[in-house]
Amino acid sequence: MPIRNFVHRRNHKERSQPTHRARKFGLLEKHKDYVQRARDHHSKRDRIKRLREKALDRNKDEYYFGMVKGRTEKGVHIQSRGNESLPTSVVSLLKTQDVGYVRRQVTQERKRIEALVGQLAPNVPEMRVEWLQEKESRTVALKEAGLLGAAQDKGRRKRVARELELNEEMGEGKVGSQGKRTVWLDGVDQVRGYSAPSTSSVTLDAAAPTDDEDESTGRPKHRSIEDYDLEDIDEDVLIDDGELSDSDEEDEEESEDEARRRPTSSSTSPTSVKKQARHLQKLAEDRRRSREKHWSYLISLLRARQVRLHALLQASTRLGLVRALMATKGGTSVSKHKSSAQEAALREAVASGKVSKHGLAMPGNEEEDEEEDVNGRRDTRQKVVFKFGKERKR
Repeated sequence: MPIRNFVHRRNHKERSQPTHRARKFGLLEKHKDYVQRARDHHSKRDRIKRLREKALDRNKDEYYFGMVKGRTEKGVHIQSRGNESLPTSVVSLLKTQDVGYVRRQVTQERKRIEALVGQLAPNVPEMRVEWLQEKESRTVALKEAGLLGAAQDKGRRKRVARELELNEEMGEGKVGSQGKRTVWLDGVDQVRGYSAPSTSSVTLDAAAPTDDEDESTGRPKHRSIEDYDLEDIDEDVLIDDGELSDSDEEDEEESEDEARRRPTSSSTSPTSVKKQARHLQKLAEDRRRSREKHWSYLISLLRARQVRLHALLQASTRLGLVRALMATKGGTSVSKHKSSAQEAALREAVASGKVSKHGLAMPGNEEEDEEEDVNGRRDTRQKVVFKFGKERKR
């Protein structure tokens, strides 16, 4: 054990940091802080000195390709990583694959639109004009699908609006009530005895459930959202119409209430007849609301599909245009230009060639047209030519 450990040594103590001094002059610098600051100062000074010497010794004629390829952005040196752009043939192939995918999506989208149109087409005559005019997207979607006729001139629009107002006053506000209706009868007696159905009869007939509706509630049979293909559909378009909310519990409660309110006795008093008529009218109103809610969902889904189809068709057109521009140069196809140039050169060569005993000789190859031997092979041996000097030797 070294003897220096037994000798008493005074411990090194740094000076404390007075509080009143820190408030006025800041932190008191210790020796280790000075050493760190001095080393940093000397390193920067030496680097600047070396850079100045390098700038003085630089040859003004030296040149490197990195001077052109390199660049700086906000003082940061940016160097190329060796990334090369794809050749035009590869890019054209990728564009072709993209166009094929887009076309396949267009075909699928059209099939889905046809299925939705098939569901909506039988119900269009029963749709109320007032309900269609509540949201402009409903009319636009049905017109684009060809289920509603578009009024082109102002006179026709005014006439149609006037007819709709009259139909609504008469109790008819449906699409099927627009225009004229032709009824075919067999004889004069049937024509004289024919009378148009009244509004009350239409209301009572509408209250009767059909095959596609529930017998207890008179509502259309429930179809879950899973029955429809909602892939790649913008949810904002569907949420706008408010058709994504599930209301199965409310429908069940309403059906139970209607079942309780349904009269059980078969009384024929005027009061019971009025109650039954009001009950049937309420059933028809509830059935109409549920059907319109279902139609609204189908129309919003149809409109979303139509918007997506327009976007796909636009993308397909743009991709085709890009491919056409890549395959052309100066307004003419590159491959077509090359083939036409080669064809013209060959025609000119054939026209200026000469016919020899072995066939057509191209220009410049007449002397090289060698004769063939007996076996039909060309004679590739060079003929020996003996040359003599002008002086005759003695």
